[in-house]
Amino acid sequence: MGFLNFSYHQLETICGVLFCFTIVLTGILCALAILKHKRMKIERLKKVTREFSFALPDRENSFIRERLRGELRPQQEKKSQSDAVLMKDLDVHLDYTLKTVAKLKTLELTPADRLEVNRISKTVTFYSLKNALSPSETRSLNDCFSRLLKLTTKYAI
Repeated sequence: MGFLNFSYHQLETICGVLFCFTIVLTGILCALAILKHKRMKIERLKKVTREFSFALPDRENSFIRERLRGELRPQQEKKSQSDAVLMKDLDVHLDYTLKTVAKLKTLELTPADRLEVNRISKTVTFYSLKNALSPSETRSLNDCFSRLLKLTTKYAI
């Protein structure tokens, strides 16, 4: 047992070195675990994006292709006075629309249709108070007319 004869000072130094080695090794293992977790998270994200990506329809169906491309483009509508359409230029009679909505409200509607009629009523009332509409507001008003037409045909008004 000649080589295991260490003094107290030497044992203290060896224990300090082993303790430092343990701390460094623990730090390295924690860093590796964090990197592995990040890689797995990135792989899961790639998998989810691959699952939810879609392909455009066939070339023969150009209407849907153009529509999808239009929906995917970011809307960059700048509100300016030149794009705004005056209500008198639209030649829209919103009072007739409001009368039709009032007739629909008197009927017994399903809850979903009642919510739709209320939404149409609020939108048309809001736009009737404005002097000019932007292109997006004009499309929204057009959508309201479309939904109102469907409801009037459904309930035979």
